[in-house]
Amino acid sequence: MPPGDDKLEITPASIARHVSYNMLDLDFDTRNDELRMLANLEEVAYGLGMDGQWFVNSNRGVSVPKSHESSGSISYYNFMDLTFEGDFITYSKVIIGKIIGATSVRAVCITFDNVTLLPYFDKLPDDHYLHVPVLAINEMQMF
Repeated sequence: MPPGDDKLEITPASIARHVSYNMLDLDFDTRNDELRMLANLEEVAYGLGMDGQWFVNSNRGVSVPKSHESSGSISYYNFMDLTFEGDFITYSKVIIGKIIGATSVRAVCITFDNVTLLPYFDKLPDDHYLHVPVLAINEMQMF
């Protein structure tokens, strides 16, 4: 451990990173073992007191309506180089783009609610969650 680093930083992203690496070849279906894995990650995070508000810097985030049909088409917002504040809610698996091409996304994500986008303090719509791929998170700090 480098001098001055007497504490290992544990965040919702750090506890899910190993799972994300193992799920890089995600298919377009969600299996029961994946649902159990996401529930287990949530249980660990909540057990460590990680529920609450976080400051996050990420390479990517996707804003998706809270209520939608998983098999139907939905409109979403795609954010790049994103800094925000938000409440950690849970873990999720986000699948976007069943077409061949660069827009396909399959990722283990951290889901946030009550999101404020920085630096302009824009609020995400109340009917949307922000899903941030675990491997896209650069920095996370709890308030």
